Amino acid sequence: MSLTIPYTILSETPNGDEALQGLSVSISFLGRIPLNLRQRKMPLQVTISVPEPFSIYTFPILSVTSLSSTITDGVENMDNQARDELRHVLLSLPIPFLSIAPPFDWRSQRHWASLSQRIGDWLRSVVSVRDSSAWVWGRDAFWIAFIGAYPAFPAGDWPKWPLEIALEGTFITHWIMRQQHEPSDRSGDSNTVNEHHSSASIPVLRDVHGELWARYRQHISILGSV
Repeated sequence: MSLTIPYTILSETPNGDEALQGLSVSISFLGRIPLNLRQRKMPLQVTISVPEPFSIYTFPILSVTSLSSTITDGVENMDNQARDELRHVLLSLPIPFLSIAPPFDWRSQRHWASLSQRIGDWLRSVVSVRDSSAWVWGRDAFWIAFIGAYPAFPAGDWPKWPLEIALEGTFITHWIMRQQHEPSDRSGDSNTVNEHHSSASIPVLRDVHGELWARYRQHISILGSV
């Protein structure tokens, strides 16, 4: 795949020239590698080109750092050791959003919205370290709940989420790709959090919410039976 970025020249050097500031680029991979290929090294090619007339004045320098699979992947992609380590970390933290009262109604967008807010508050106030496995686990839980509240996302209307919570992770990446390839009416006339939908949209919402509820229960099952 290729991506063209409209880049703005922001910084000025002491002699009055303009200089390019560095970019932080994140590359994630979807899919699973078969067992017979997992020990092989994949010759990954990354190309960055600077067009004329800029190319005669500057050139890019690439620096690559491999990220731990326990940080970049979802719980479902962790091996047993990584899952045990994450479970140990999570059990040492208070996780109030696991105790849902009144009983959680997975068919209600309002309940999903409340859950996503509680998870977001927990991430910022309890976990706070954004490159930790606990943060990644909570981030993915947040996006499952957020989609439950706003199932047409990234289309429709939805509120701003906390800036600290990045739009990344296995679940939300797959969800956005799925929305782009399989558009459907998942919110009636509006994507606001309410309990009033057209009769045509109700079965679709139930299917989506049922799927999300199963995914959420699987996600938190790392802590034991729920």
